[in-house]
Amino acid sequence: MFSFLFKKGLDKRFNEIHTSVRSSFSNIREDMSQVTEWISHFKERHDSQDNNFQYVLERLTAIEEKLVKIDKDMYSELIEIKSDGASTEKKGWHDLTDLQQSLTRQILGSSSESSSGWVSLRVVGEDLYPDKDYARVRTTIAQYVKKLEELGFIERKKTSRDTFVRCVHDSLPNVRTPKGQFNIMEKKRRKKRIA
Repeated sequence: MFSFLFKKGLDKRFNEIHTSVRSSFSNIREDMSQVTEWISHFKERHDSQDNNFQYVLERLTAIEEKLVKIDKDMYSELIEIKSDGASTEKKGWHDLTDLQQSLTRQILGSSSESSSGWVSLRVVGEDLYPDKDYARVRTTIAQYVKKLEELGFIERKKTSRDTFVRCVHDSLPNVRTPKGQFNIMEKKRRKKRIA
């Protein structure tokens, strides 16, 4: 007899729980739909930013390639300017001794007369020191040639039997008057005037 009272109270309690669970799930559904909207919004923003980032990255790469090309062009122009044969000042030219400058001029003259452009060091030594044996001046000439090669005035190649050199430039700066040569010429003129 009292069971129906318990049943009614129980049914009422179940209905309250059912209503509460239903409202909770509906609130969760609304919250999830809002979270989904936010997620889709952030995904769209992320995609657009990713596209913008890719675009900027591609532009930076293109700019970098252009800068590298410009740098190479400027470097090659600088090399052309430095290696221009018409230049009157060559780096290190005035630091050379008179004999080294004469040797360079001798190599330039001999290599321009040669069909291949290369001249044997033996020929250069015999032209520079006609009254001396080549075996005696070979080391001196080799040292001068090494210095001239380091400064970039000449190129050298070795074969099994001989060493060949050629002048890198088509022209060289003016040769300064050797210190002792001016005095010798002046003395010769004075001797002629006296005689």
